[in-house]
Amino acid sequence: MHWIEKVVGELERRGDEKVVLSTGKTPSGHVHVGISRELIYCSAFERLLRDRGLETDFLFFIDSMDPVKRFPPYIPRDLAEYVGTPMCGVPCPEGCCASYAEHFGNLLLRNLGPFGLSPRVIWTHELYRRPEMQDLIRKTLRDVDAVRQILIDVVGPTLAPARFERFKTRVRSLIPCQVVCASCGRMTKVTSFDLDGDTVSYSCKWCGFEGQASIGEGTVKLTWRVDWPAKWALFKVSCEPAGKDHCVRGGAYDTGEEICRRIFGWRGPYRVPFEWFLLGGRAMKTHRGISFTWDEWLAVAPPETLRYMVLRQSPRKHISFRPERIPQLIDEFERFEMAYFGREEVSEREMERIRLLYPLCMPLKAPAAPPVRLPYRFAVVFSQIEPLIGEDKVIEKALLTIKRVYRLEEAGEDHLAGIRSALDRAKYWVRYY
Repeated sequence: MHWIEKVVGELERRGDEKVVLSTGKTPSGHVHVGISRELIYCSAFERLLRDRGLETDFLFFIDSMDPVKRFPPYIPRDLAEYVGTPMCGVPCPEGCCASYAEHFGNLLLRNLGPFGLSPRVIWTHELYRRPEMQDLIRKTLRDVDAVRQILIDVVGPTLAPARFERFKTRVRSLIPCQVVCASCGRMTKVTSFDLDGDTVSYSCKWCGFEGQASIGEGTVKLTWRVDWPAKWALFKVSCEPAGKDHCVRGGAYDTGEEICRRIFGWRGPYRVPFEWFLLGGRAMKTHRGISFTWDEWLAVAPPETLRYMVLRQSPRKHISFRPERIPQLIDEFERFEMAYFGREEVSEREMERIRLLYPLCMPLKAPAAPPVRLPYRFAVVFSQIEPLIGEDKVIEKALLTIKRVYRLEEAGEDHLAGIRSALDRAKYWVRYY
């Protein structure tokens, strides 16, 4: 059984009234395709679960209330004064959106559709204005001693003795909330709370202002290790794939499961850990400007090839993506596609894998017949000789190529849009990669 089928089987056996799939991203800059693993996994699970007649909900949290730690190198320097401010409160770097968070969040969201991704989007700065999320803040503060003990019990065994003692000292006074300073607008730690008055108090580490905030104002936020399970509990999340750094022993997933179960009363999601998605051997980092964006992918390759690259690989293995190898990736996908339609010979075992994965690779429903594609390796060559022989001759050669590859009696107007799209992508790849 393929690993995707195993996960779907486990989710079906959970017996949740609705299978809720979830993932999220902080919009700290141009969002890279490294997050495609969790998004595409959820998309694939959703399709198979619906095929089995189960009701699903696919959530995507945009963590717009997270504070800016640092800006990517391409951001104007005049925004540096906003370090520490929630991203929903930072001005748009190009003046076209209501905030920094909205600018980069929307750049991502506009590109999800072509990849067959249509999650229900939840902006966390809006979520924290909702009474039900504020009730979870109150619940956390009411049971803060239990939260502290969970952190000590789960994280403690992973630490060396001396470090464990320091950790215990720090956690025993921890209040797992942050608040937006009323004076400077930056996020700072909560120092005390009064549940009878429904307030938290703080001394801003940025400007020194001392003040109080009402939990009901929407300016108080749970810290990361509690925020995550609070969202799981609020939305009854059944499954959330997560990177290996969150899934290590004593990591955020371990503490999240315990907090979710013991504090918020939800059993927590089914865990699907996965390895890194690397760009040329380096981990992609939005805030450092190390990224390959979703719109950049669409400029060089069809969206189904990204879904293919993610789904062909076990989550236990890292994906090492190199843009200069895009022609080889697309060539591999095209052979994979031809095998699905019986045009390439493969073993029966491999054919079972292809029958499962090919429909999941397609952004929309799998076609009934093989799509007619100008092979990328030909598009790369044709795009480079166009200045020598002209566009008309290139189109003529492309039509002859697809006629031969797909054994067509005729190739003409119906195929021109696909040819031009392939040539445009190949030109872009040749120019930049």
